[in-house]
Amino acid sequence: MNRVFRRVELGREASDVYQGNGSRHSLLKRVFEDASRVVVISDAGVEGSLRSRFPDLDRFEWLTVASGEESKSLERASELWSKLCGLKADRGTAVLAIGGGMITDLAGFVAGTYLRGLPFYSLPTSLLAMVDASVGGKVGIDLPEGKNLVGQFYPARAVAIDPELLDTLPKGEWASGMAEVIKHGVLQGSPLWDTLLRLSREDLNDPATRESFLAQAVEVKLKVVVEDPYERTGQRATLNLGHTFGHALEWASSYGLRHGEAVGLGMLAAVRLSRSLRLLTRDFEEELLGLLRLWGLPISLPNPESDVWNWATMQLAFDRDKKSSSGAWRFIVPTRPGHVETVTSPDLEFVRQAVESLKAEPVGEEL
Repeated sequence: MNRVFRRVELGREASDVYQGNGSRHSLLKRVFEDASRVVVISDAGVEGSLRSRFPDLDRFEWLTVASGEESKSLERASELWSKLCGLKADRGTAVLAIGGGMITDLAGFVAGTYLRGLPFYSLPTSLLAMVDASVGGKVGIDLPEGKNLVGQFYPARAVAIDPELLDTLPKGEWASGMAEVIKHGVLQGSPLWDTLLRLSREDLNDPATRESFLAQAVEVKLKVVVEDPYERTGQRATLNLGHTFGHALEWASSYGLRHGEAVGLGMLAAVRLSRSLRLLTRDFEEELLGLLRLWGLPISLPNPESDVWNWATMQLAFDRDKKSSSGAWRFIVPTRPGHVETVTSPDLEFVRQAVESLKAEPVGEEL
């Protein structure tokens, strides 16, 4: 697959997306052409692994935060605003996010709010960020009360989806990214779902296979966000499959669960809720469980007896979920691979049962 360039229209804005092995070079060339100055926002882990391996990234000024979801906060955003001020950044200064989903969200939010908006570019380095966070234009931070409660639509002017950067990815981050890919497979059905069922971990050691697979996964997200860039028609909301449950689990665990781990469990809960609501027209839970196991994702909650998973905490998290409206909980549930529905205010007992079901590990066909 050769490097691909495309313009993705996102309402009033647009993102130029470069895809393919080595596409970071196209992005960096573009940033240098557009901006008088470039400031990278990244995390300490990414800086340590990439600056020495890819010398072309060493030409920028770097601002780093600690790795982990805890950095996606108002405190870290405020520190970055102050550092930009100290650097005398002006409206000709570009912000380049280099990192995973947390950095993509945080850097985009900082760029979109400082001086009412600095030019923003994104070089995602994790699978999760490539297939999800970096494309679509949503940026934001968490609050102590919940995940992604403050944010805006601020698309990167240009993004590079470069599979070569995945060589630096820790095993746990591969798993988190695969959860979002599996979600895209459930949303699209064939051909991505079929590809996932055939794929082995060893297949992704081949650069061409990895590049093609990544392009398929990114295409699902791009198609949805182009049709509904500001989440007004309900189409974009389907990307929240597994996320209402997942964000609640992340928050309850104080982000001890990785995002992908929580989303994987959230998809299981969504399938089980769909079954309880008699919406499931093809029961594919065994296939989903097989994919979660294959990619090292949990199929039950850690320390299931812990009080962090108590129903009162989960209810509070659902109440604070940004997708709730007038106190009504909203869940995206699958009916089969390739089709999902939005359900509002489902039977409370069915939701509780879906959460409780995650405390026991499935055995064989006994679901």
